[in-house]
Amino acid sequence: MTTQLWSLRLAEYGISVYEIRHGLIQSDMTASVKEKYSKLINEGIVPQHRWGFPEYVGRAVAMLARGDLAYSTGQVYCSYYKLHGLKA
Repeated sequence: MTTQLWSLRLAEYGISVYEIRHGLIQSDMTASVKEKYSKLINEGIVPQHRWGFPEYVGRAVAMLARGDLAYSTGQVYCSYYKLHGLKA
């Protein structure tokens, strides 16, 4: 909800606001739970059956920062699917 509120407030200044929900990313922060989530990934918690990587998040941020979606603001971009209750 905050994303939409800020996008309305800042749109008149040409500032776009986005939220990126990146899902399971393999990194130092997830190293301690890697075994647990690898099992869940193999069981289908994400449709790709594999971990995401920081570069994937970077590409999404770069696309938005370049203005590739110039007529878009207040959007939530999710790189996961089943994690929030939907089935792949």
